[in-house]
Amino acid sequence: MIESTHIFKSNKVNSISKLLITIKHVLMLMNKKGYYEKLSGTKVYCSYNNTINSFEVDNENKLEDVSDNIKETLLDSLNSIKEKYIYRNKNKKLTFIINKEEIFYIGMFYNKNNKYHVYDISFNHIQEIASLSKKIKINKKRKIKTHYKKVYDDFIKHIEKKEISIETFKGKKTLKIKDLLSDKKVNIYKKIVYKNKKKYYNSIELYTMIVENSELILDYKLNLIKYDIISIYICKELCNYLNNLNSEVYDYSIYDIENKINYKIVKNFNSVYNKIKEIELLPPLLPIRM
Repeated sequence: MIESTHIFKSNKVNSISKLLITIKHVLMLMNKKGYYEKLSGTKVYCSYNNTINSFEVDNENKLEDVSDNIKETLLDSLNSIKEKYIYRNKNKKLTFIINKEEIFYIGMFYNKNNKYHVYDISFNHIQEIASLSKKIKINKKRKIKTHYKKVYDDFIKHIEKKEISIETFKGKKTLKIKDLLSDKKVNIYKKIVYKNKKKYYNSIELYTMIVENSELILDYKLNLIKYDIISIYICKELCNYLNNLNSEVYDYSIYDIENKINYKIVKNFNSVYNKIKEIELLPPLLPIRM
């Protein structure tokens, strides 16, 4: 319903310094407000239909993997709500995630200009809906126990020791993170032509192709995107760093209610990119037709 974004892809981030400020803000939210494990399963959106005076599952749902028993339990539970006036709006969506026979309620959202925004994800509201049935569960809120300022300071010390080696047509270039933590602009929407295709400056796929697969890049193009690469690398290291703080590794979901942004911290960060090797056949050899 609500789009999750990597921190470096936030509209609020247009420089390395803004990235670091935003990271500190996200850590504060995780420490003070809490975060959730990102659940896997089928999203189910329910809304109240005034014509039939009943809740119904929205048509946009694809529920092949959801049993009829679960659907019936869900609607019967919702229709037991005595005071339905607050829900008498088709744009208000009660959102659930169903994984096999488990039902998790994650909150109520509303539709504005074909985008969904949080209406109510408070604990009291979620508890109220979850109390309608023993089968409806609450996704447990977690918090970073260490104060966010210490986590941030320790993380900065961690990344200041890091460096990235990149292969260019003029040889290997080393980008030292410590030297690049400055107020340099990053580009959210601009594109660069690489490997004969246009890629966004802040593309994880572009980052993976250049850094992880040692793809060659022209020096001047590297200078164009090096701060974008650094911003992605910093967020990748943040994901690894935060997951190493916990015994359980999973994707995090952190909602910033003031800015209406849902940030994500992922356990698997990299884009899946397979380097295709072209085989050159010299004349008179011809490729074999399959």
